[in-house]
Order: sequence, then structure tokens, then C-alpha cells
Amino acid sequence: MNLVAFLSYVIALAFTPGPNNLMALEESKRLGFKRSIPFMEGLLAGFLILAISTLVFTDRLMTYIPSIEPYMKTIGSLYILYLIWGLFSTSDKSENKEQSNQQLFISGLILNLSNVKVMLYFLTGYIAFILPAYENIWIALLLGLFLCFAGTCSNLLWASFGSLFKNFFTRYEHVATFIMAIMLFYSVIEIWS
Repeated sequence: MNLVAFLSYVIALAFTPGPNNLMALEESKRLGFKRSIPFMEGLLAGFLILAISTLVFTDRLMTYIPSIEPYMKTIGSLYILYLIWGLFSTSDKSENKEQSNQQLFISGLILNLSNVKVMLYFLTGYIAFILPAYENIWIALLLGLFLCFAGTCSNLLWASFGSLFKNFFTRYEHVATFIMAIMLFYSVIEIWS
């Protein structure tokens, strides 16, 4: 396996803005880093589910991806549009702090499981890099877990930005919300391009 190409792929896909990273930033900005951890745990659970299921079902997925891709894109796009709506409908900030850890976890999990970028991240990682180089399922799984680790590090990094720049985001809340919504909407456009 070309390690430079693989790491370039991982960095490019994991650390660039996408629905997971943008919402990790938003949740941390809104709730603080520590309080947003259940959301990021949901993202991690989604990463683990997708890493394992993609590895196990890679052959089947390659057969069915063309037929299910439009449905997954639709579900992912609708969920991201719902998140955009949520950005603008949070008029009472204290109401948002009442979300339970379970609600935050489920929100992160659903976001990740409906995120086409993450599905393709694992599928391409396995098909283009990991499986051609390693026949051993345990090594492939270990490298899949590395993909999870990179995605989680990225989410934590973006959440740290949300927490560190909370005062800035609060001062320029309307502008920050608008920019966040545009970036999320761009994610929807990218899903369909």
C-alpha cells in the first residue's frame, strides 16, 4: 500500500469541513466542549458501525451501492437540511442546554450513519487502499479503526475550535450561524455532485 497516498486520502477526507466536523464545532460552541462529548461519542459509534459493516459487506455494497446511493443521499441531505433549520430555530439558548446526553449521542449517531461522505470514506479506503494490500481481515479491520481514529480526531479538533472561539462566535452569532448554514448547505450540494 502506498502509505503517502493513503495518509493523504485520510487527512483530506477526515479533516476537511463536512457535516460531522461542522456539527461538532456547532455543538461545542453551543454547549461547550465537555457537554458536547456525548454528541461526539455518537459520531464515534457511527464511525465504528460504518467501519465494521463496510469491511464485512464490501463485496455486497459494491453490488448494491448504485441502487441505494440515491436513497442514502436523500436521507443524508434531508438530515443536513434539518440541521440547518435547527441552527436558525434555536432562539432560546437555555432550551438547547436541556438536551440529554442520550439525545446528543443519538443525534451524532444519526448524523454519521446518514452521512454519505463518511460511507464513501470507508468504502474508498477499503477498496482503493486497504483490501488490495492486505488479505488478512484483522489487519484490514485495524486499518479501518485507524480511519475511525482519524475521523474522531478531526471531530475533536473541530469541536475544540468551537469551544475556543465560543466568545467570537457568540459576538458574531448571526454571521457565524449564516456561514455555518452555508457550509452545511454546500455539503448537501457536494453530496449530489
